[in-house]
Amino acid sequence: NRSQIGPSLPIGTELATLLPEQPMGMYQYIVIYTMSSLLEVTTPVSFDISDTFSLVTNVDLIDKDLDPEDLGGQITWERPSDYTIITHYITYFANDTAGGGRSQLGSYVPFGTNTITVPIDFTLGEFTH
Repeated sequence: NRSQIGPSLPIGTELATLLPEQPMGMYQYIVIYTMSSLLEVTTPVSFDISDTFSLVTNVDLIDKDLDPEDLGGQITWERPSDYTIITHYITYFANDTAGGGRSQLGSYVPFGTNTITVPIDFTLGEFTH
């Protein structure tokens, strides 16, 4: 039993994106079939779906910018207890605890790093989290 996600992809495509909250249903694998103008290959490449997450702990910001509307300093955190699937961290400022209205701070931070710098005079604006 299979279900195609989205349209067939053109030649040269090496990246397919699943939409956030894509229902998994009863499926446990993602499979990729190759096609030619004549046929679809009957044996796909497959891999297990891993829909897991890990949360960092003890997030802290020591604000070294003394202006009340600005931030500046180091954000630090502790890695999750299960970190087997982590390759990097992404840091955001947001308007709420669910990440609403979020804006990314800097670039990805590689796994093994537990700090990112908030530039001095970073304007907090509407962000509360």
